Amino acid sequence: MDATLPASPADSRRTFVLLGRMPIFDRQLEVIGYELACATANDDADSTESTRNAEAVESLSTSRMETLLTETDGVDCLVGSKRAWLTIRHHGSDDRSDGEPPLSLTPNRCVLRVLREGERSGGGERSGRKGDEQDIRGLGESLRKRGYPLAVSAWSEEARFLDDLASFTLVDPDLQNDKLGECLDLINDPRRGAVMAGVRSLQQVLEWSRAGATLFQGHVLSKPTGEPADAISPGRLACVELISRLRDPDTTPKDLARILSGDVSLSYRVLHVSSLGASSGLRRPVRSIEEAVVLLGRDRLSSWATFMTLADMSPHANEQVTIALVRARMCELLATSVEPSLADEAFTAGLISGIALIVGGPPSQLVARMSVTDDIADAVLEHRGVLGSILVDVCEWEVATNLPALRSGIGHTQVGSHYLAALGWASQLAGTVQSAAA
Repeated sequence: MDATLPASPADSRRTFVLLGRMPIFDRQLEVIGYELACATANDDADSTESTRNAEAVESLSTSRMETLLTETDGVDCLVGSKRAWLTIRHHGSDDRSDGEPPLSLTPNRCVLRVLREGERSGGGERSGRKGDEQDIRGLGESLRKRGYPLAVSAWSEEARFLDDLASFTLVDPDLQNDKLGECLDLINDPRRGAVMAGVRSLQQVLEWSRAGATLFQGHVLSKPTGEPADAISPGRLACVELISRLRDPDTTPKDLARILSGDVSLSYRVLHVSSLGASSGLRRPVRSIEEAVVLLGRDRLSSWATFMTLADMSPHANEQVTIALVRARMCELLATSVEPSLADEAFTAGLISGIALIVGGPPSQLVARMSVTDDIADAVLEHRGVLGSILVDVCEWEVATNLPALRSGIGHTQVGSHYLAALGWASQLAGTVQSAAA
């Protein structure tokens, strides 16, 4: 799966890469969509130079999305069952896509913003042509007639022409006091949803929730969802220890069967999903864990059981479970590009880092209970060594607002490719288990 998108023919060395997804979520921290961002990179330069020369990160446009969908397994790989928040660039009256942008997404799978050429998605300076207001308005009307929901940024250029067509208004949570009254009016407008865009903390989410806000955008879900506990509960520690045994590369198929058989609820669910066969085409009853291991393999069953156990640890933290899985898989894939022998340890380091988001406890306690190697402990607790560099790169990529300087020495395009592959893996894993539970 290739995460890179072709750049302009004038500079074939530069490619577009997909950065982390920015969640749009409600008061209960349930994600309803993702804004997808991209940047251009030149891996012929070193990582730091490539970062300095990168174009500004922008919301992923529909034309780039169209290309990306042809290179991946489709929109489900990128956003699961949620909406993709995308940008349409209006290039003027001679633009061939006016009124007919290149879309393969149905209206129920996306939210669109219409910006002039050169206008920044964050509301910065624009260099678009003058006198094309009617064209922008016409494009917005065409999209709405076809059922596509539109979003505009409050007090922005596009809001002048499209405000009455918008289903969502993006509002800066750090606005000046003189805008507060207008902001409260937007939040309480029954005709559309207001999204507090760019929240940086759960405290900010709580404060704006009290003011009436119901939707938020930001990377706060990549941080623990509550105040760190002094200790992790015994039930969650038992789950951590189970995951540790499931992911131990020294665990034999016979050991795996014994571990799963010791948890009645987990073994029942594993048997059920095994009977469905997932993508292997198997359609037969599986009567024992031992049979499931033989038919489907240790790695697949281990991944399924790990997902189920993560979900059990925090049934209301679906996004954190996804982040943990993507982080672990992406660490594993980066390790294969740096030092393949570290792949299993890299997966574990990423998984521990993700579990810390779910349980809200100190990572040191997780490390102690999982009996990991010193290299994994140093990576998780101190970000030291090769594993530490990989983990830092992965964590920075998932919340990137610009191309990060990479410590692992891997090029941006390759990291972007690994990110997409990790998203696809986690999406397929979750889809398999959730389909079995339906």
